[in-house]
Amino acid sequence: MSLFGNIMSTIFGGSAQAAPAASTAGAAPGASVDVTAILDKLADDHAEDLDWRKSIVDLMKLVGIEASLPNRRELAAELG
Repeated sequence: MSLFGNIMSTIFGGSAQAAPAASTAGAAPGASVDVTAILDKLADDHAEDLDWRKSIVDLMKLVGIEASLPNRRELAAELG
């Protein structure tokens, strides 16, 4: 699975496929998902103080992806 797919899967659960940012992949049709609330809950439960809103490294750590330079480059390439 792609790095973006891993991020989506963590946020939406299950095996969410990589989709455009505005999509509600993994959610029931027409249902809205509060991504901010999901990520805030993950941040509250995390041992480190992560600022996922301002740092891609912190976001990657929050969803359990190694925030190495090669992974950040791969994610950047996936997102264009």
